[in-house]
Amino acid sequence: MGALIIELIPVMWDDGKPSSHAVIVQNVTDSAEITSLFDSITYSKGASILRMLEKIVGSDKFRDGLRDYLSSNAFDVGNPSIFYNNLFTNISGEEFMKSWLQEPNYPMLTVHLMNDENGTTISFNQSRFIISNALDASKLNNDYRWKINVQCVLGENASDSNLIDQSNDTIEFFFDTQQETQYFPDKFYTWVKCNRDFQGFFVTRYTSTLFSPWQSFSSIIELQPTVNINRMKFV
Repeated sequence: MGALIIELIPVMWDDGKPSSHAVIVQNVTDSAEITSLFDSITYSKGASILRMLEKIVGSDKFRDGLRDYLSSNAFDVGNPSIFYNNLFTNISGEEFMKSWLQEPNYPMLTVHLMNDENGTTISFNQSRFIISNALDASKLNNDYRWKINVQCVLGENASDSNLIDQSNDTIEFFFDTQQETQYFPDKFYTWVKCNRDFQGFFVTRYTSTLFSPWQSFSSIIELQPTVNINRMKFV
């Protein structure tokens, strides 16, 4: 967690401003522009995006893919898109990485949990996160959508003594639209926790028609005070 505090959190503060820049900047024309890009966005955000990629595909696959890529391009000019694409089978790795490397800022993922007599509906909405409404973000593209890998664990009653064990249901999917909805018939979840270990380069906001999601998390901690909410495991 030390790396999160030292690298990830500060760079998310910097990158949450309208004045931020993309990790990869096109059409740099002079040395002054090049020098200005040697900052936390280029290095710390770039490293955080690679960390996110490793978490998504798995450390073994990431390591082996990197070894193969470096070996194949040891005496040539490499193309990182080849590396990215070889890590995925269900989506374009190049397109996934492009959305994170070529756009400034990052998304806020709003997770809304609703229950009715038939089951649970969870909606996911993404928007551009800016740290303050007082900052002028008028020049930014509010319609931009990142390709987000969403991983969440779902739980039921806070009175369940096995609330945090590995039997909880999980979901994982990619989405690059404004909203995605997941429906769970005959399931009645009372809480949802996403972005384990802060592996995704985005912030998460929880809402619910039941009660405050933070009340649910408080109940979990009261029941099992040694558990770390942010490290809930996926099966």
